[in-house]
Amino acid sequence: MTDRSDGIVGATAALLARAVARHREGDLDSAARLYENLLRDVPDLADGWANLGMLRRQLGRLDDAERSCRRALAIDGGHANALNNLGIVLAARGRYPEAIAAYRAVTARHPRFHEAWCNLGLSLSAAGQPGEAGRAFATALKIAPDYTEALVQFVFHKLQCCDWDDLDGAIGGLSAAVASGAGTVNPFALLPVCRDPRELLRAARGFSARIARSVGGVGPPTPTRSAGVKIRIGYVSSDFHRHAVSTLAAELFEAHDGDRFEVTGYSHGPDIEDAMRGRLRGAFAWFVDIAGMGAAEAVDTIRRDGIDILVDLNGHTRGARTELFARRAAPIQVNYLGYPGTMGADFVDYVVADHVVAPPGAEADYSEKIVRLAGSYQPNDGARPLPSDPPPRSGLGLPETGFVFCCFNQAFKITPDMLDTWFRLLRDVPGSVLWLLAFNAEAPVRLRALAKAAGIDPSRLVFAPNLPADRHLARLQRADLVLDTHPYGAHTTASDALWAGVSVLTMAGATFQSRVAASLLTALGVGEPVTRSLPEYHALGRSLATDRGKLEDVRRRIVAARSTSDLFSGRAMARKLEAAYAFMWRRHCAGQAPDHFTVDRDGRVAVGSGSGIGSGGVGS
Repeated sequence: MTDRSDGIVGATAALLARAVARHREGDLDSAARLYENLLRDVPDLADGWANLGMLRRQLGRLDDAERSCRRALAIDGGHANALNNLGIVLAARGRYPEAIAAYRAVTARHPRFHEAWCNLGLSLSAAGQPGEAGRAFATALKIAPDYTEALVQFVFHKLQCCDWDDLDGAIGGLSAAVASGAGTVNPFALLPVCRDPRELLRAARGFSARIARSVGGVGPPTPTRSAGVKIRIGYVSSDFHRHAVSTLAAELFEAHDGDRFEVTGYSHGPDIEDAMRGRLRGAFAWFVDIAGMGAAEAVDTIRRDGIDILVDLNGHTRGARTELFARRAAPIQVNYLGYPGTMGADFVDYVVADHVVAPPGAEADYSEKIVRLAGSYQPNDGARPLPSDPPPRSGLGLPETGFVFCCFNQAFKITPDMLDTWFRLLRDVPGSVLWLLAFNAEAPVRLRALAKAAGIDPSRLVFAPNLPADRHLARLQRADLVLDTHPYGAHTTASDALWAGVSVLTMAGATFQSRVAASLLTALGVGEPVTRSLPEYHALGRSLATDRGKLEDVRRRIVAARSTSDLFSGRAMARKLEAAYAFMWRRHCAGQAPDHFTVDRDGRVAVGSGSGIGSGGVGS
């Protein structure tokens, strides 16, 4: 924002400075009123319209934000902040070509505007132009070496492209920024590279505190409504359409007991009317689109709806609206499913986990109280059909014979030490191939070059295109063994593999994001493919690939457990979660503070961090 006074004099300059001060303090509602009052008197003030556009964008009022930015540009076509904020609004709506044009206009006129270069990189990346995106992030850092947001995006971009040159120094810069306590590093950016849960907690605390400051501090507790027959649950997400979170949770939402719970879905993402969104509209008692609402309006809506327990399905992932939770939209607030770790926020009361992803003793790594569910914390849709017959290998680009190692995790999860271990497995198993997802245009080129440098025939790396879910599950059956990544492992991709009857070799570390596949395997009662070090991972991978009888035994047990385990039952997950929600609500109504507790398969609750349910083999 700007409070420049060139060309602005007297009372106008003073009023603009006052509005900017409120804006910077995070008092967005007061700042909005001041800008609006000023612009009624001085309607040709481009700086005022540009700042109001930024503020309305921060409040989530994207229509109003776009109009404000365009009003500023009608007055001053080269206004830097107006162009930059217009680009942000357009990108938030998925209108990436228009956003790119806005950013290019501002960087052409103001080539040292480092924030605009960073924003240009984000839109170029989203538009599938990774090479151009990388150059934009590098330009932002060249102009402003201490600009942490550009460093975050630069690191993430390099990981997406499997470009590991000079990466250690950049990751060290992220760690230094976390240690500074400035709250400038989204902890999601650390998940692919961080093995230390305490560093993730520090990053999350700083990031959440910064969000809270941006909305004027943590809001007061929402008053508890008069007790009703039903507990009102609200699920908040940007991903209520075809997305991994909705794919996992659809049956869970459908299975909630309507006699005991009234469940509302609050959507703040794009209005994509696909089959999944239609299914979710039918799953919730109420489906409320809050995408066009500012934070204050959205919070007021949730409070008027009398929500007792508000569940954040985004966490610190893209599209999150953490500011709604910072304003305390509901008496009880819960972190679940979308983000594999702690929110680091005083305004989130509970995190839903299990004894594998958050083993006893991990309490100090979380700002929330941990709710440990029996089995796995992750819901799955048992209503989806089993995979159809797999297509022939030849149609997938795979050799007719030979062992197929597979990893369909995103490219940013692949690390140099993990790739080196995979190459060792290829050397150990003659005729084997490594089947990967064609993540983007650059990653396959680099991975094949790395294979060649390691003495591996690059043709042994086979890249698969994205396919619709049913065809993807069918082809997955052609994999012999899925290789998990570390420290950010498979989540939905691991569920897909197990549903297809394929074993997943994983390495459980100290962090939530490294233990999800271990949670799923343990819940199925097939814990043998869970390892705890790279040498153990390599040795077990070689053993499974060279002993077909051993591998087939694991696969048979996975297939048998699909129908007997509650892992693939959204209904079973609904019963456990409902027991958790009811217990949270009873404690709250009794005036008791949140506490750690466990829920067993029958819905029985035990309070305390070490009580109740064994981990079934992985433990701490």
